Amino acid sequence: MEHATLFVKNLNFDTTDAELKAFFEKSGKVTSVSIAKKPSPKSANGFLSRGYGFVEFASKESAKDAMKKLNGKLLQDYAVELKLSEKQMSKVPETVEKARNLKEASAKLLIKNIPFETTRKDLRKLFSAFGEIKHIRLPKKLAGTGDHRGFAFVEYSSIAEARKAFEATGDSTHIYGRRLVVEWAKEDATVAEMREKTAELFVPTEIEKKKNSVNGLDIL
Repeated sequence: MEHATLFVKNLNFDTTDAELKAFFEKSGKVTSVSIAKKPSPKSANGFLSRGYGFVEFASKESAKDAMKKLNGKLLQDYAVELKLSEKQMSKVPETVEKARNLKEASAKLLIKNIPFETTRKDLRKLFSAFGEIKHIRLPKKLAGTGDHRGFAFVEYSSIAEARKAFEATGDSTHIYGRRLVVEWAKEDATVAEMREKTAELFVPTEIEKKKNSVNGLDIL
């Protein structure tokens, strides 16, 4: 089935995914909705909207109809700005799909696709909103380089807390402009294995591209 996605700007920061979906369903079947969020310890659920998001329709015709009828219309007193996007939200890499569907075996999560400017403090601020964190491990690259490998392990005090974080972060949690990939961690997973798997998803930000081109470094 052919899909079409709209990029939605100027959203009210209080608008939820459900409200955004209801707003667009008058133009056709909506298959997926995602509002970009950022971590915020002051928020009740640990996140704040970034004021933009994506809405995927079941057909390009529905997306175009929404563009025509809803662009500039008010949603909770904000005039939304719409633009066709190449992003296909419903298509998830098979390896990611399998990893996210793994049954929780421990209270440990694997966080991938982490920007290199991210610190352990940033991760603790983001994930402590869901429960008590026992340990955060952010594997480094070579000794003395100061850069981490782009993934981390976050271990909670209980599986229930880890499950809460897993379900809340989903596929739309961003940090420093990059979407995080959250999976259940295998107890016997090695750093080498995680480095290889992370490379499949890693997409450098513009800052990292410039940094790597100047320093002649690999992105992993």
